[in-house]
Amino acid sequence: MILKNAKIYSEGLIHKGALLINNGIISEIKFNPQESDLKKLTKRNQDNKEIDCQGKLILPGIIDIHSHLRDMDQSEKETFLTGTREHLFLELLLFFVCQTLSLLQFLLNR
Repeated sequence: MILKNAKIYSEGLIHKGALLINNGIISEIKFNPQESDLKKLTKRNQDNKEIDCQGKLILPGIIDIHSHLRDMDQSEKETFLTGTREHLFLELLLFFVCQTLSLLQFLLNR
């Protein structure tokens, strides 16, 4: 699968670009791709799917490998749904704080 015409966040910056995904793994990233780059990606595209991501932002995934949910016998305090929703909110909040700090650092270093 190719995700093209995307805005891709990488190392504190947002680039126009394209991603090639084969077997669920990002196998290639092209920033500011030329037509020749897209043709090369198309030849390597194993499933022949292409998605135009015009106006969309691609961000790296965030995985929280350590979390505590309450015992399921205490659903008056927290359920699986409320606990996972809270974790998602906190992860997104952390992400936006990190993005803001990266942007401020970028602007201050200009």
